[in-house]
Amino acid sequence: MVAVALSALSYTFFIGIFASVRASGTEAIERAATAGQAMMKIESVSGNQVFIRNVGQVNLSNFEVYVGDTPVDYTIDNPTLSPGDVATVSFTSAPAGDIRVTTGEGALSIYNNYLGYYDAPPTSFWIWENPASPTYSPGATYRFNVTINDDKDISTVLFQWGTSSNVSVTTYVIHNATARNYTTTKTDLSGATTYSYKWFANDSLNQWTNISDSYTINRASTTTSLFLNGSTTNRSYTRYQYANFTVTVNVAGKTVQLYTNLTGSSTLWAQGATPLVNLTNLTYSIANFYNITGAFSTDQNYSGSSKTLFANIT
Repeated sequence: MVAVALSALSYTFFIGIFASVRASGTEAIERAATAGQAMMKIESVSGNQVFIRNVGQVNLSNFEVYVGDTPVDYTIDNPTLSPGDVATVSFTSAPAGDIRVTTGEGALSIYNNYLGYYDAPPTSFWIWENPASPTYSPGATYRFNVTINDDKDISTVLFQWGTSSNVSVTTYVIHNATARNYTTTKTDLSGATTYSYKWFANDSLNQWTNISDSYTINRASTTTSLFLNGSTTNRSYTRYQYANFTVTVNVAGKTVQLYTNLTGSSTLWAQGATPLVNLTNLTYSIANFYNITGAFSTDQNYSGSSKTLFANIT
């Protein structure tokens, strides 16, 4: 009975080993068959793109890309490549050396003597505005321009005014494949001051860069006019005569001032919206020359100006 039991155990043991060996051998044969059917070819290389064709009989996946012995970060447009199909492998940078592509199925292809590649993000050549050095003008339109260069291609350009949201900008002039002009406009800005703005750009590999600048709108000049009884020149008066002193500025709605030293020292005589008309009875005992000055004071958008004439009281 002991002998029978040992024989049974031995039979079971060897049957198990045989089954295991047979299974392992089958898997090995299947792997070998798959590897024999998994083949690919690097058809061409252009810049940072490697074009691979599946020339085998099974799907290819789990790609790895090396240049020399260096693994390269890449993207692939067809990660499961069917027989006969072509995939494009793209990378941002790679050293010089032989390109070697492998797959999880055992396929291998080599491209010799690759010169290396580095894709720089977009760079700015030139920023300019039109007008370049403006003075304030209500309702005016201001144009902002930039020339952006990239060694491959430009995908997106955005314009940011101050801290406002970015605005997408389209190309209006193409110099060549890698240098383009972009433009945008702003209308009726809030006033004469310095504004900040920024251009953003990215390339086909989604590498972003930005360029900052500022834009100054200067105060507009003004002209203040002074009239002595309708005359824009010095005028003679007699005592007790009424004088009409009128001050105007060439911007509607602005406040102007009238100064005179009729009472001794120069003082603010009157102020109000243009045109400012002041009637004064010249009841002064001292015959003399007196200065009469009309003025407009500087504000955010307009520079100040003044005009002085002399009243000769006899």
